Amino acid sequence: MRKFHRAIKDFDKEIEIDPNYAKAYLWRGFAYCDLTKYREAIKDFSKVIELNPDDADVYYLRGSVYSFLNEYDKAIEDFNIAIALNPNHIFAYFGRGGAYFALKEYDKGIIDLKMACNMGFELACRFAEDFEKMEKLKEELQELQLKLKVLEKLLQRYK
Repeated sequence: MRKFHRAIKDFDKEIEIDPNYAKAYLWRGFAYCDLTKYREAIKDFSKVIELNPDDADVYYLRGSVYSFLNEYDKAIEDFNIAIALNPNHIFAYFGRGGAYFALKEYDKGIIDLKMACNMGFELACRFAEDFEKMEKLKEELQELQLKLKVLEKLLQRYK
């Protein structure tokens, strides 16, 4: 922990010398993440985006931090921008898929996990398969619940 605090102080000095040095904000943002100071990390990643608005990776990073904070709509916005800037950003698809799942938008989540899977991210393949199975089980459960209601109505007729 002390190393991160020391690193933050070093980055503070670099930023004081050059307030437009994007890498200092980026690395300080990482240090804040390691200290679970996510709001500070978001501020630093936002500054990097201000300085380098075409950097898909920083949008992905900030989106990931928003996900840690359960701010999934903001996370999805950042993942969308990362994907728009880099349509092959595997981790942005994976992150956006996870955010969709957190919002219970399972169909969208599965689509994104499959995109990441098709790009070679094996973990995304396994998650997509598991969530598809879960969705099928939910559908089967709903069908069984409907059949149960019909059976209950039939039983009431014969009582």
